[in-house]
Amino acid sequence: MSRHVLVIALVIAAAGTAHADWYTGSNFSWYGRIFGPRVPLAGRDLNGIAMNGLVLDGRSVSHVSLRGGALNGVALTELELEATSLRGRAGRRRVSGAALAGAELDAPLVGGGAVRLRIDDIARRGRQDLRYLVSYRTTGGWAPLCGTDASGAPVGALPLAGRWDERGAHVDDADAFTFACSGFVLAHCVDAGYAPWREGMVCARRGRCQRITLAAHHQACTRMMRADYCGDGTSHTVDHTPVNAYDALGVRVDSEAWAFEAEWDEDGARCLVNERLAGVVPACAAALVDPDCGDPARAADGALIFSEVEP
Repeated sequence: MSRHVLVIALVIAAAGTAHADWYTGSNFSWYGRIFGPRVPLAGRDLNGIAMNGLVLDGRSVSHVSLRGGALNGVALTELELEATSLRGRAGRRRVSGAALAGAELDAPLVGGGAVRLRIDDIARRGRQDLRYLVSYRTTGGWAPLCGTDASGAPVGALPLAGRWDERGAHVDDADAFTFACSGFVLAHCVDAGYAPWREGMVCARRGRCQRITLAAHHQACTRMMRADYCGDGTSHTVDHTPVNAYDALGVRVDSEAWAFEAEWDEDGARCLVNERLAGVVPACAAALVDPDCGDPARAADGALIFSEVEP
């Protein structure tokens, strides 16, 4: 498979932390539901170690800028991202969706400089799920940002609000978004059910309820998929290792009678019972020992995702 890989820092929508305290504490029972049509997903999946699948001459891209773009030679202004829909103004004209084909955007490089990106086409996978075919400028022309698949077709990407730092933590940046390549952890966690723009309801024992987004769950998913137990950006797994993940909101259900691994939140593992790979013990393992690890009731204390590994 031909790859023109461009490493882009991760970007997560910014609402997760703001809601965390609502469902943290012993006076809450975890009761949740997701708005809109939903079919619960089986928990079994394959993990991965790469947050995103993009590399350009060994240099990494910190984010994609929402400022300074152009469409057919006309400056793009007021560019914003809602869910996965980019929209803005080209001159006096409002543009969004397929009308943005041909738009060029700047992606700053870590350490200085920038690369020019071009939106070539846009495909809709769902009401709020647009996938973009994006190229980057090279000295010899334009190359697919996310590489190509086995048939030689360009791999799509979806835009996620904000950016990620070198430790895998989301940074709320109103001027930035990240193109997440399909098949890698950022996009994979959206496909796993944790689209950061989706909303659910969490209710207290006495019936007090509050809407939350799944932004925190998406961030927790990126930690879980990469076995980033310590929350420092270090992966402790290898690609395609089976993992069974589920949550108390019912986005994903426990589909396997496997050995319990860990509880997860935005910062990594909250506690750990079994490492995903035999003999691969994270430096923070001693601090994660908790005899109650895995109790579903602990969702009321902030556990967002639970994971299991094959016995």
